[in-house]
Amino acid sequence: MNHARIGTRELVHLAALLVLIAAPASGQERIVQINEEVVVDAPLADVWQALTTAEGLAGWMGDSARIELRVGGIFEVRHKVRDLTEEEKKLARGEKASASGMRDTHILSFVPLEMLSYEGGMAGTWNGWTLEEISPGKVRVHHTGLGTSDDWARMAPMFEKAM
Repeated sequence: MNHARIGTRELVHLAALLVLIAAPASGQERIVQINEEVVVDAPLADVWQALTTAEGLAGWMGDSARIELRVGGIFEVRHKVRDLTEEEKKLARGEKASASGMRDTHILSFVPLEMLSYEGGMAGTWNGWTLEEISPGKVRVHHTGLGTSDDWARMAPMFEKAM
């Protein structure tokens, strides 16, 4: 019997498909997806640490963080309060970014050094990250975010610019 190996990127996209299938079919819901990719000049272990440790997350995603790297574990990031650009103010409908950040967010799945997914930080959202070592010291980071809420739809363009 010949079995094809499913890669982590395919697993993230399969999980995204399952989110789409499980989304309420009220006719009122719309699904907004963001996809972003960046190549980072750093060793794979360092990129994984930046995504999966409190110190790492606080270094690029927020002011402080709390993470329990296990399925169902906490994935919370507190964002620094800062002045928003004029474009961000229009998206956020406010004068300052939220100091609360992502709360009540939990890890859905992970494969060490390859993939992490968590429920979003806003109701009805989901995020997945995949890491691919292109060469020693060079990592492709891919982020997929899905959401169904009006808040997510409004804020998605700002999230895309953040990476």
